[in-house]
This record gives sequence, structure tokens and C-alpha cells, in this order.
Amino acid sequence: MAAVVWLIVFCGAFFEQLLFGSTVGHSGVSSASKALNSLAYIPVYLCTIILFIQSLTDKRNRVVYRDYLPFLFFAGYSIISSMWALDGQGSIVDSTQLLITTIGCLGLGCMLSAEVLGRTFVRVLIFLMIVSIFYVYAIPSIGRMHGVSFSGLTGMAQGVFSHKNRYAEVASFGIIFAIGVETTVRRFERVLLILLAGFSMVISGSAAKGSSLFFTLALFVVWRLFRSSAAGRVGWFLLLIYVLIFAGVLSQIALPVVTDFLGKDDTLSGRTEIWSHARSLIQLRPFFGYGAASVWGSAIGQIPGVAEYRPPHSHNLYLEMMLRYGGVGMALIIWCIFSIIRQLVQSKGRSIAHDLLFLTFIVTIIRSPFDVTLFRDNQISYGLLILLFVSSSKASMLWRLNERENALIARHPIKEGI
Repeated sequence: MAAVVWLIVFCGAFFEQLLFGSTVGHSGVSSASKALNSLAYIPVYLCTIILFIQSLTDKRNRVVYRDYLPFLFFAGYSIISSMWALDGQGSIVDSTQLLITTIGCLGLGCMLSAEVLGRTFVRVLIFLMIVSIFYVYAIPSIGRMHGVSFSGLTGMAQGVFSHKNRYAEVASFGIIFAIGVETTVRRFERVLLILLAGFSMVISGSAAKGSSLFFTLALFVVWRLFRSSAAGRVGWFLLLIYVLIFAGVLSQIALPVVTDFLGKDDTLSGRTEIWSHARSLIQLRPFFGYGAASVWGSAIGQIPGVAEYRPPHSHNLYLEMMLRYGGVGMALIIWCIFSIIRQLVQSKGRSIAHDLLFLTFIVTIIRSPFDVTLFRDNQISYGLLILLFVSSSKASMLWRLNERENALIARHPIKEGI
């Protein structure tokens, strides 16, 4: 099982990078390259689908499948949206990857314990961080970004990944896993991962990823104080929603302060212009959207006044999902998000699965106004989140089964023979 996790993370880190290099600023990547890149993931997809089929043999997983229905409905709707997509072929490829990732992570989560998952990820991430740092300083032709000069990304450290933000994202997960698996992984490995991942985040230069990780860890400390009761957990999430809304309103008023804090220009590296264009396109198709992978590669994806750059996405999760799937798809996504919140609120006690799910969910939600890593084809953040959701759901199911068995034993104690 651990070998499967190694294969998944390796494919996600290396294939696109080593086959084609960074695609930033290269909107003209050939169809053959895209097809070859998709084929490279077939070993991963086969492994995870086999695990999914194996998970069907365990009747106890039916409870987990029920919890997982929102994700399956969303992935199915993504496939259907290809019928009206501007780029039908690209939309089918992306939607199929999304569906297989969704199904595969269900199987992987059902078959792997949180302890095995945590230990394996810690060791895989240690290796990836070491290789990334080596690439950055010893093989800069691979370890640093090459793209259009005006974006300010050329020469930035990207490690073994296709973008410096992906590098920082995975490094932040290294710190999250090192903290979340404190009871099952040796202290030496956890400290080593924190040092390597922390250094990787610094050299990648992603202020947004660093800030989101800092706030997530601060919120985790508060969560530990609140989670002793269901009311406390509900109150924590209500408080978080209020803080996020307040922060959103405040950021609009104090945009210069926000940009200065993040080390960005007044447009947040062009994001405000992208958001404005995305909102204008959403107004044209508010209910069903344009389908996956269909806007930014088309003529309407060209941003007025920015002729030399076509963004890969909206750099905002909610705008991008509205563009792709419209209000119908966004309703399914909200259903998925509230399923995760419900799982965290209903989870009693403390487990590795619950801690990792909490940390991963919060850090991705904090990033979501500035990036699109959730509900998007085979992105590592999306796959990791739903994998941990399944693992947490399974842990809760096993806890409930143990409670029932203990209750039955208490009601009908076994009498010792004479």
C-alpha cells in the first residue's frame, strides 16, 4: 500500500516537469504533449481504481460511500458539463481526470489507515524536498522556472514541480503532515521534514502559501481548545465564517495594505484584472458555466489589455468554479464543503485522520481566494483533501462500531464459567 502512495506522489511531482518543463506562459503546448502527459498518469489511475474495487468487498465502507456522495455527484456533473463546453476535448480530458481522481482517492482512503498514510507521506515528502533543493541549486535548468519575463516568475525556485507555487504548496503539506502525525512518526523524521519544507517554502518565495500556513497553524491551536464538545466545534466554524467574511470586506477596503503585506503590486500580480474579466464572463452563463478547461484557452479568455499572457485559471476558486460549472456546479461544491465541515464537527475525540483533514481543509480554504487547487482534475490539494476526508470518515465509522460493541458488552456482560 505504501508503494501506491509513493507512485501517486511521484507521478504528480515529476511527470509534467521532466517531460515538458514548466508550462507557465506556454499556452501553445501541443495536443500530443498533453496526451502524453495524461498517459503518464495511467499507472496511478490503475492502482487507485484497483484499490476502489477492492474496497467494495468490505460492507463497512458503505457508510463511507454515503458520506462521499457529494464528491461523486460533482465529478459526474463535471463529465456532463463537457456536452456544452467551449473546448469539448479538453473538457473531457480534465473531467475524466477529476472523476478518476475522485474515485481513486475513495479507494485509497478506504484501504489505507491514516497511520500508514501519514508515515508514507512524511517519507515521500522528505525525499521530494531533498531532491527539490538539489535541483534548485545544482540543476537550475530544471529546478527553476522559465517563462514569460513580465510575470516575474522567471528564475524562481520550483524544485521538481512545474510551478513555484506548487512547490510551496507541497512544502506546506510537509509541515502539516509533520505536525499531524506526531504520535506515529519518529521525532527525527518530523523535525527533518519541518526543516526541509520550511527552507523550501522560503526559497520558493510564495508569500501567500506561507501566510496561509501560518494562519492555519494558529487556527489549529484554537481548534484543539474548542473541539472537546460538538457545540464548541460548531461555534469554531461559525466564528471562522464570520472572520473570513470580515477579512474579505476589510481586504477590499484596505487593498494597499494587503498587497504590501503579500509583497505584491496593486493588482496582486494581475489577479484583480483576471477576476474582473472572469466576473464579466460568468454573467453571460451564470447557471451552467462553460465546462471544464474551456474558457482560458478560448478567444473569450483573452483579457483586454493583457495581450502577452493568458492565465491558466481565475486565481480564485469560486470564480473559476462558477466559470466552469455555473451555479449548479457551485451548489454541488458547497455541498462537498459542508460535508467536510460536518465530518469535522461530528468527529469525536482526536485522531490522526481528523487532525490532518482539519489542517488540509483549512489551509486550502484560506488559499482559495487566490488560487485554484480544489475541485480541479488531479491537483494534489484536491486529491489529498478527499483522501483525508475518506480516512476521517472511516475512522469515525470504526469509532461508532466500537462504541456499539462496548455498549452491547456493558448491557450483556459475559459470565465467567465455573
